[in-house]
Order: sequence, then C-alpha cells, then structure tokens
Amino acid sequence: MDDLTPPAKVTGASGELLSRLRQALTAELNSQSFLVDAGVVLGVKLGLPDYGLQDAERFLTVLRKKAEKLISLGLLESFLVISIRDELGRWFKHSSDEANAKRAGIRSNLQSLLDDDDRFRAYRRELEEVDPTRGSASDDEIRQGIRKMMDTARPVDFNEDVRALMLEESWRTVSAEYLSDRDISAWEGLHLHPKKT
Repeated sequence: MDDLTPPAKVTGASGELLSRLRQALTAELNSQSFLVDAGVVLGVKLGLPDYGLQDAERFLTVLRKKAEKLISLGLLESFLVISIRDELGRWFKHSSDEANAKRAGIRSNLQSLLDDDDRFRAYRRELEEVDPTRGSASDDEIRQGIRKMMDTARPVDFNEDVRALMLEESWRTVSAEYLSDRDISAWEGLHLHPKKT
C-alpha cells in the first residue's frame, strides 16, 4: 500500500502533510475497528461516502481528493490536517458521556439527511462530486450507507468504551509520529515562507 516510514524532515511542499496524514491513517487502517470509526467521523465531518465501512484504499483516495478541493478553495493544508488529526483523537476519547453526546449529534445530523429531501439531494451531489462513480448508486443505496453510519454512531457501552480507549492511545501514538505539532509548525514555516535560492 504505502511506505509507512515518515520522512525524516519536512520540506514544506504542498501535499506533504496530506501524504503524512495518509501514512498515519494507513498505519491505523490495519484495524477494522479504526477503519469503521474513521470512515464515519470523516464521512460526516467532510461529507464523504461511507467507504470507511468497506474499502480502505478508496476511502483514502476520496479523502485526499476532498482535502485537495478544500485546499484549492483557500484552506491551509496544515489547518485541515490538524483538524482531522484532532477530531479523530476526540472521537476516540474514552469518556462515554462525552462520546455519546457527540454520537447523538452525528446521528441527528445523519437523520436529517434522511428526513430532509433538500439536504439529501445536496449530500448526494457532494458524494457524486468527490466520487463520480456514486452517480450510479440509487437513492436507496445512499440512504442505506447513511443508516450504516448512524448505526456505527450508536451510544457507547462499556466494551466499546474500552475499545475506544485502545484506539485513542493507538491513534495518539501514530499521529505523534507522522503528524506532530513540531513537524506541522516546521512545514508551515517552510511552506508559508520559502527560502529563496
């Protein structure tokens, strides 16, 4: 799949942090549990299809395409990568009450996609934009994907709380290796203020 060895030093190149994000996600995607959760969280937050539930490689490709689109609209790459890194960390926080409140919000948002035809059509257009092959999916198939995401965002029980704690620790370790604050700050300095040669 990908080389999982992070570069020794950041260069400030466009797309570099997205590549590091992909490496971090790839390292964690060996865990099916992480794949499902990451797919739901990023699917809801970034308007991505539910590939995290099925196809890691496709999920990563669509995630990068969506990120590149946001960056082309003026969003700073480092801001986007930090937001994704930190949101995944928050998702895996082991506090059931906090996790259940977030999950209730996500379920509510997803339910509104099912209940509001205008929101559903806008969601469908967004899916087709980030992945044109989704155009052949029926409305029922897309609704089924939304329902799967809702099921994944159900309230956390004790066993899931323990699992989330393990995933949080694993994500914290991997993201510190590939996406440390120090490396991101160095990238920003090099990217925003390149040395003239």
